[in-house]
Amino acid sequence: IKRCNININNLEVRIINAINSKAYEKIKSIDLSNAKNCIFIGSGGSYAGANLSSKIINQLYGINTISLLPRDVYYRNNSQVDQLFLFTYSGTTNDLIEGTSLIDNNKKYVITKGEIQKVVTKTGIPRNNVITYRTNTNKGKERGFLSFEGALAPASLFLKLYFERKNIDGCEQFIKGSINYWKTYFLTYFKNNKKILSHFLQKGSNFNIFTGDYTESAAIDLESKIIESGIYHCLVHEKKNFSHGRFINYEHLNEKKNIYFKQRTTSSYESKLLNYLNNGSNIIIESRYDGILCEYDLLVASQYLIYYISNYLDIDISKPTYSEAAMKIYFYKGTL
Repeated sequence: IKRCNININNLEVRIINAINSKAYEKIKSIDLSNAKNCIFIGSGGSYAGANLSSKIINQLYGINTISLLPRDVYYRNNSQVDQLFLFTYSGTTNDLIEGTSLIDNNKKYVITKGEIQKVVTKTGIPRNNVITYRTNTNKGKERGFLSFEGALAPASLFLKLYFERKNIDGCEQFIKGSINYWKTYFLTYFKNNKKILSHFLQKGSNFNIFTGDYTESAAIDLESKIIESGIYHCLVHEKKNFSHGRFINYEHLNEKKNIYFKQRTTSSYESKLLNYLNNGSNIIIESRYDGILCEYDLLVASQYLIYYISNYLDIDISKPTYSEAAMKIYFYKGTL
């Protein structure tokens, strides 16, 4: 039984249960009216959700928001930070606890599927600041090394806030529609493009992932999943920054394989960039939306792209094999 299959098959119901849990009301009740600086923190699969959520809060409140890895937080001067949002599936991720150890616990909110009491005991963060989307109907806990629910569920909670604050109806329908669209899209794509994919998905391939204009969360997530599963190597390029010399490396590659995320609207620069990349092999993943809706939609797309890649390769990317030496740094629990 492949864990990846189980996690993907249960993804929709887990996400819908999450947005209908008490976690949403707790997020909605956080007073950000006087906040000026907020940091969103995550590692691994949680970092993409932190990135998307930071953009939503910036859009809604005009607050200076940034998303960071835990160790980046530790080496900053955070005296003017009003709130920190910690994205962690377990709720007790050591890096997040250590990375924010110098900051008052009352400023921290934990977004998790973990048990409240366990999080409070291990972190010292106030009970009211632990926001868990754990429910009795949430189809159990996601198992495996890669995170699907852990990437999407927290982002979905903030997406619901975006819908409500913007007076947009149908958040649940939007999420279901996005999941069903990309599930069907990639099922069809992998059936109809076997010749292209046999070249693109060769062992030892190196991919360029292009991001920018509301596609960053998806690129962060896909890069993380590709690297953490150990199946390929990839390099992320911000689309405009690519024009400042990064194309030199690209032009010397033996094989040019590109994964390109884009929103519905195509800018004039993007048209030129896509034309330039036509000399390589491209998988272009285009959302039907612009803006924040695009950002969320493409994060959903990332889950299904990596899932269908794993099916194509006939491997379970949720259960990679690592060396004993690697596990020593993975399970490290000390200071950063």
